[in-house]
Amino acid sequence: MAGRERITIAEDAIAYLVGNLGGDRGVTRQELDKLCLFAGPGGKVDLESAIASVGDTSALDLDAVVYDALDGHAASVEAALSRLFLEGQSPVAILRAAQRHAQRLHLGAARVAGGETADGVARSVRPPIYFKYVDRFRDQLAAWPPERTQRLMTLLLQAELECKSTGYPDETICRHILTLIGRLPGRPGRR
Repeated sequence: MAGRERITIAEDAIAYLVGNLGGDRGVTRQELDKLCLFAGPGGKVDLESAIASVGDTSALDLDAVVYDALDGHAASVEAALSRLFLEGQSPVAILRAAQRHAQRLHLGAARVAGGETADGVARSVRPPIYFKYVDRFRDQLAAWPPERTQRLMTLLLQAELECKSTGYPDETICRHILTLIGRLPGRPGRR
């Protein structure tokens, strides 16, 4: 659609759109039509204009709860989860967002352990990290070395399996694991 209108889209804007357009093909086409209209023929779309045009903040809300969980902000996690559940967000989708973040963090922490700078890793991961979270990702690289992120990925996968097999309320399992994560031993300043 953008090619037909000679519209160029920045790489970080593409990453944002892929993460926020969802699975409904009709809605996706409407959102892309709106984006093309917003940019105009021969226009350019950067991350900020993609956010302004598409405006779906569900992925950003998921990012916020995941970052808060890994930073140990239990009260923020609780409030964000309550809002996400009220909006109909699936606990398994939230856990999968946390798993994706843990995988990126694990790969980034391995690069830091290999001698790269945390700042360089945070700014070079693909798809790019939403600009408001780059500094937090960099800080998490220090707090979550590879062995801790490996444990984190195992806990998150186990939580997803429990949601699908135990019969316990999915929301309770999701809340428990995301608040537990911030209290894992080994965080700087924690015992």
